[in-house]
Amino acid sequence: MFMSRLQKLIPLTTVLLLLSFCGELFAQDKVPAEQVLPTGTFAMMSVPSVQEAKARYHDTVWSDVFTNPEMAGFWNALTEPMIKELDNLKAEVGVDWRELMTIPTGEVTLSVARVKRGMIGVSMSIEYGEDATKVEKLLTVVEENLEKAEKTQQTVEFEDTPVVYYELSPEGTLPNRKQQLAWFQRDGYLVISNQTEALEDILLRWSGENSEVLAELEDFKYIRERCRVGDVDPVMYWYVNPVKGVQASLEIVGSTGMATFAAVAPLLGVNQLKAIGGSMDLATEHYEEVTQTVIYADSPQVGLLKLFQAKEIAIQPPEWVSAESESFMIYHWQLEEALLAAKKMIDFFQPGAFDQVMNQLAEHPGAQGLHPQKDFLDLLEGTIAVEVTPPVTGDADDPAATLVALQVKDEERMRDVLAKVQSLEGSSLKVREFQGKSIYSLPIAEQVGELSLALTQSSLFITNSTPRMEQLLRGGDSYPRLKDSKKFEELASEAPEAAGIWGMQQSGAQLERLSQQISQLMSRSTPAGEDSQNQKVLENFPKPEVLKKYAVDSFYYVVEDERGVYWKNYSLRQK
Repeated sequence: MFMSRLQKLIPLTTVLLLLSFCGELFAQDKVPAEQVLPTGTFAMMSVPSVQEAKARYHDTVWSDVFTNPEMAGFWNALTEPMIKELDNLKAEVGVDWRELMTIPTGEVTLSVARVKRGMIGVSMSIEYGEDATKVEKLLTVVEENLEKAEKTQQTVEFEDTPVVYYELSPEGTLPNRKQQLAWFQRDGYLVISNQTEALEDILLRWSGENSEVLAELEDFKYIRERCRVGDVDPVMYWYVNPVKGVQASLEIVGSTGMATFAAVAPLLGVNQLKAIGGSMDLATEHYEEVTQTVIYADSPQVGLLKLFQAKEIAIQPPEWVSAESESFMIYHWQLEEALLAAKKMIDFFQPGAFDQVMNQLAEHPGAQGLHPQKDFLDLLEGTIAVEVTPPVTGDADDPAATLVALQVKDEERMRDVLAKVQSLEGSSLKVREFQGKSIYSLPIAEQVGELSLALTQSSLFITNSTPRMEQLLRGGDSYPRLKDSKKFEELASEAPEAAGIWGMQQSGAQLERLSQQISQLMSRSTPAGEDSQNQKVLENFPKPEVLKKYAVDSFYYVVEDERGVYWKNYSLRQK
């Protein structure tokens, strides 16, 4: 549990540490990846400039997170197993991972493309610059290992460039099912792929003058421009065309899969989803870190896309949200439209099936006539909010308090439903009065305890923390409110006035609670035989005052876009 939480708290920019060992760019005037990748590319991710990524990373608050002497013990303990494995790899195959990490000096791009019917090519291009010494050394080691595996090197000339490849598939494999290891070197780039045909597609476009390239696709161009911050390239950008990817994969399976997809896709609305893409940037004028995502889709949306639509409402925390929350999210779901879309999809396969299922559930003897849609779903307005706060008790052993609020149309009708559920024979739902309100308790698994439910402020509240529920019902000045928080005001200043989904993360509160939990763990003796590696990590966990420097709060919002949906997540520039 602690390891997973640590991973979530490490900034996304950790990946840039691996790139920060790299040196200077080889050339400034070059053809960017999207101008050499073919239009059949359905997934790609690119770092345009390793040098720029390094410079921007070192201009953030996280610049010394891996070199801070007060964190050295923690990083050594955390990475020790991985370092050992990588060192073992050197002994086995003769490649030093530390030297490998110094090869990229410019652009690095990973791409996946439909090469031809039934064939998918996965390619990676690495700009290494003028000095090919390390690349030649790497390729020599690769060739030696392939020869040991009795694989024969072959070379073809294409566009005045030697393409080296090894057949990895068994003899007799169909041409479109073959797997290879192939590469070429040109203009300071090493380009590797599992198919020689994929490399040939790239070489055909190497000059950047071919019009049949990814950069010319309307969805790609829109996403690239929409996700820019200023006039410079982002640290990283990515693009996925899910429909193209599914179609290319189904071609491998055969015509049956393609026919099924063609029939079902319009009903599910999948064919409307043209692309998903975005970018990540660091150390801009306003942001420490900012990620942007566009879901590019045709309108009007139907099927699955219709299930998750949100209505845009003013960005303002509800009265009950605590300023001490570690995280908060609110989703203004268009529930009625989602139910209609679900009904339409289900009824397509069997007319009337949706209502039939709902009625069968209501007619079940244990339901006592309670109808899932009429007595619950139809009473919900659609807005869902989730708040996570440190334990109200202050005991680090207690779990974080998760509070879910479902906005209701009619409190009295929902109260009647809860009373009816509570009166059912064998019902484990109990009720008690607190501050003039009813708190319902529902025992769950032993390790979870019980859920508490209450109706107030036009919402049905559900939480795993009875103390948090009582605090909410007590109201008044029993706790500070997020709506009055200067931190919220500052973060929201970069957001639009309204959004369908929005939320924020307060990293400082998360790190403080994690530190308390680890301190309590370390105060107890460790039984013999426990994982010593985890123990080392916990023993060297940085103190709260050290981590405080790197605790940067973040905000995100989701709004409708002229071509679909736009999502932005950011941390403001630290002074």
